[in-house]
Amino acid sequence: MASLYDELTGLPISAARFPDLSSLIIEHSPALDNSLPDGEKFGQLWETRWSGMKRLQLPFFSDLHAALLVKFMPNLEILSIIPAPGFEAGDEYPDSLSAATVIKLATQLHTLRHFEVRSMLRIKGKRPLNMAQQIYLALKKPPVAARPELKLFAVPCVHMDFCSVVRMLTYLPSVEQLEFQLPDQYAVPGNMSPEVRSVAHNLAGLEWAEEKRKFGEAFAVKPHPLQSIIVTGYHPDLHSAAVTEFLGLFPDLESLAFTAVSREDQDNIDQLAGVLTALNPDLNVSIV
Repeated sequence: MASLYDELTGLPISAARFPDLSSLIIEHSPALDNSLPDGEKFGQLWETRWSGMKRLQLPFFSDLHAALLVKFMPNLEILSIIPAPGFEAGDEYPDSLSAATVIKLATQLHTLRHFEVRSMLRIKGKRPLNMAQQIYLALKKPPVAARPELKLFAVPCVHMDFCSVVRMLTYLPSVEQLEFQLPDQYAVPGNMSPEVRSVAHNLAGLEWAEEKRKFGEAFAVKPHPLQSIIVTGYHPDLHSAAVTEFLGLFPDLESLAFTAVSREDQDNIDQLAGVLTALNPDLNVSIV
């Protein structure tokens, strides 16, 4: 098994050797041999419990790591998956990173308050129809409990429609900062039926009305505290009425920012931002 070594001491990084370590940042390195299964890449990192570990930053992650991290780093407050530039797609890693793993980490690490995943999800083998379906399946069995500590949930490379966002935030009742990417309008395989294709391109999702009702009931007494949203990309269904309906679920929202991924997106978002500013004068709408 490969091991990670501390640059100063030359010792393998493990809880047994560094029991008082509270913050650990692991950056991308050629030493993380891509021929190894992801579960072995981090060597002795998850052999012993890190009771005092509060912050962890990794250059990649996989489904194989999830159970190990929850078991051996249960007291994490900050978890960041930040790949090196050019490695966001994660194609060089052999194992999957699914929506189910992202949701598991967000809802099972009970002290987590800052969670960002800036890599794309990787689905090996049979590919699910779309991201909304993945998230629906991941939440089909609801989490044991909501996680009131989580304040920042940033997944700017994960494609989610409004329905998926609302479904997730129902179990993340204290998130104040949110980042996500709109569904990929070009990602629908050509062999799908017209019914599936229309669902995949529906920004509101298949069960928007039902999820909106459940969300409204969950936060009827105390509104969801979401204050800031950063949305990556553009979608043909992204019109002012749909966005305004979505934003209406979050009365404490102060800012909405869009990040364009192409010049065409930039032009479309610029027009939309102008309309949203006129419709929501108290909301700070920007393009970053």
